Amino acid sequence: VQPFKKGERVLLVGEGEFPVVPVLQPYVTPSLLCCTAYDTGAVASQKYPDLATHITALRDAGATVLFGVDGTNLAQSKEDRSIGFDKIVFNFPHVGQGITDQARNIRANQTLLLDFYRSAAPLLRTGKARALGSSAKSNKGDSKSGSEDDDDDDEEEDLAAAAQEAQDISDLGLLGDNSMQAGISAPAAPPPSANRGTVLLTLRTNGPYTSWLPSQLATKPSLLLPSLYPPHELKLRSTPQRGGEQPRYRTVRSWKFEMRKWEEEGYEHRRTIGYEEKYAELGGEQQQHDIRTWEFELVTPED
Repeated sequence: VQPFKKGERVLLVGEGEFPVVPVLQPYVTPSLLCCTAYDTGAVASQKYPDLATHITALRDAGATVLFGVDGTNLAQSKEDRSIGFDKIVFNFPHVGQGITDQARNIRANQTLLLDFYRSAAPLLRTGKARALGSSAKSNKGDSKSGSEDDDDDDEEEDLAAAAQEAQDISDLGLLGDNSMQAGISAPAAPPPSANRGTVLLTLRTNGPYTSWLPSQLATKPSLLLPSLYPPHELKLRSTPQRGGEQPRYRTVRSWKFEMRKWEEEGYEHRRTIGYEEKYAELGGEQQQHDIRTWEFELVTPED
């Protein structure tokens, strides 16, 4: 599945060495591509040996590259919800803190996902819902691995139901560099009225990643939050200072992430802690199949 198309404004979150970019470039408009990394430029340069090469290629093509951007705090302030991105992409999220206690590690990564979903919501483009009335699943395709019980994730969505209308967005502006440290401010030029923007999350579906419940945290936060946090923490999380109420998404579609195909097109997997040759590939035929991408759209009061 290739979810991108020319003319879309795309935000990449949590990149390291920007290894996904060679694969994306044929499918996106570089001037509308914003690639961000959590690390500062100096730290990233120490972690990733090929960083300078990738950055040069990106900027020469017209893309924006930002360092020091926290994926859980993308917006500097409350922005106009009519302005935003067509795709916000987070590939292989992980806190990267080396937490050995399994329960604490799971909770830390669940918090990362929840905060990312909340941070991304105000930056998504508004528009028509794609998933409404399109719950029918394709009978072909790969069922997901793992033990999650969300029916939305068992099979691929009917791709025709998620097709976007053709649109002319040649007048879109660029995202400024002034958001490098504080986060991402919404684009300056309003997009045309069409389908609303979506979040794309890619993650393994074997343990312990299944225990993170990545799709359920997006689509059923009100059911899961009470089991994750004590009442006082829940109250704090819902305050404006902490980002307000947790947004709810619906699944547009999900599909198996074709790692082998991406690697053939130039993708190189890199860990949060930096480059290590023995981890340069995700490795193993089974692991190649235990990766999935979910596409979510925001549920609004008007739906």
